[in-house]
Amino acid sequence: MATKDYFTLLKKAQEGEHKAQFHVGHHYYKLQEFTKAHSWWLKSAKGNKSLGPFFNIGNLYYNGWGLKQNIKKALHYFNIVIKKAPILFPKENVIYTQLALFLIGKTYFDGILIKRNKKKGLNFYHLAAKRGNINAAYTL
Repeated sequence: MATKDYFTLLKKAQEGEHKAQFHVGHHYYKLQEFTKAHSWWLKSAKGNKSLGPFFNIGNLYYNGWGLKQNIKKALHYFNIVIKKAPILFPKENVIYTQLALFLIGKTYFDGILIKRNKKKGLNFYHLAAKRGNINAAYTL
């Protein structure tokens, strides 16, 4: 992204445009400035126009990037993605839904910072695979 493009995008983000906020967050994510990415994605999520910010915030919590790792918060954001996808975004954001389902499945199946539940994990893997997640299909 050219410097001029970034400043144009930043100005739009500061004016409250949720897509610009999402992309500014992604810019900081690529720079591994995860705290700044989180801040911009929270602003974008308030616009409630896309599943991307919700998934990305969950992913930051899941991995502990720029935030203290918190699986319960990660699962909360992943569940927002799953619940909103069919109602608000039936044809869009399929990738976020399948990734959220896969990571929830992995969390339960492997017992990542929560009580292990293989059956629940497998159920989420199946849902993710049905939506086209190759990692879930391979894992099954």
